[in-house]
Amino acid sequence: LIAGLGFRVTGKRMAGDGGIESNTRTVLVTSCDPKGVQVVVTALDASSSGTGVTKDKYAHFDAGNLKRFYKAHSNRQGIAVLAFTTSSIDTIYSRYQDLHPKLVTPQSMQIYENGTKVLEVYAYYQGEIRKSDADIGTVLRFVEKDTSCTSDDTMPCLLPGLEPVEAIFDPNAQAAYCDHWVSNVVSRTGFLDTLEETLGFTPKVDFNAGVVAAGEAQIESTVTGNDSLLATTETEVALRDQSQVYLPINNALSDVGHVHGFLKEIGQGIQHVASRVKDLP
Repeated sequence: LIAGLGFRVTGKRMAGDGGIESNTRTVLVTSCDPKGVQVVVTALDASSSGTGVTKDKYAHFDAGNLKRFYKAHSNRQGIAVLAFTTSSIDTIYSRYQDLHPKLVTPQSMQIYENGTKVLEVYAYYQGEIRKSDADIGTVLRFVEKDTSCTSDDTMPCLLPGLEPVEAIFDPNAQAAYCDHWVSNVVSRTGFLDTLEETLGFTPKVDFNAGVVAAGEAQIESTVTGNDSLLATTETEVALRDQSQVYLPINNALSDVGHVHGFLKEIGQGIQHVASRVKDLP
């Protein structure tokens, strides 16, 4: 991200840094527009093993999350969380509790000292919706800021616990904005139904009536998302606006191909994230 795309570290939470008690080390990486793509990268902190620190006061930074992710994904690195800002976190929490209680994580909703609420739920079921257990590998995170609190423009990422880092960007660096996030899953229709029941997301595109084939490899793919109210003909506005969420969802129909291989080797999860930029020089 730093060498190839010109991103920079613009936030951090480091165990032992300034008295911080944590069992992980985290950096926030963004493009030159800090309100665009925000990538939170977290690793286990080996030095904390002998300090007596067993938990991070910010549950989303705790080492237990990484260990759970590794265990569920064959000890492979990857994308563990998709995070969204929202103004209706209580409603989302209530819907998950009522309709999909198996997907609510043990830490569920956390409220921090600045009033920011953080809700984490498991993204997928292991198999059939409601009847099977949660797949504990991948998490959906929702963050809601307390609007009564004073705004801190030095840290555009709302995730509590991060500290700002001054960054210098290359003058030719491109700002990047969230475009879509792709999941490979066992039950595409189950994930679609879960997102509709909890978030109100509805299908936007079915590729070739849902079936995509490349030789012997066959998958089903549907793009779901919310209904953004944005209507504009201005290029800059369309580029920067991130109110429209697109979540393509794939499942395999054959025993060959990249989706089948992903599910077999790693398990359900985020295949890739896509960002949009003004130009590709």
